[in-house]
Amino acid sequence: MPSELAEATEITRSSMTSLVNNLIKDGLVERKAHENDRRKLKIILTEKGHSLLEDILPVVFNQMQSIFSNYSSEEMKSFTNHLDQLERNLDDVT
Repeated sequence: MPSELAEATEITRSSMTSLVNNLIKDGLVERKAHENDRRKLKIILTEKGHSLLEDILPVVFNQMQSIFSNYSSEEMKSFTNHLDQLERNLDDVT
């Protein structure tokens, strides 16, 4: 549902609505009525959206692996801890 997507990604509902509208226009997602609650909508990937993800995800994963390949396990743990702390700090500010 768009409101849940907005909350999970920490962007405004209006920004999420714009994003979803653009994805619909591009044929990547579609809105579907919720089975149990007519007030709610679900956002579903289309076949074109699934195909795009299948093409893009391996490239993204390979790039991420390349970016972090020279870091030791200990360095990655430290990096993750720093990112977690940054997220907590941002939560405190917002």
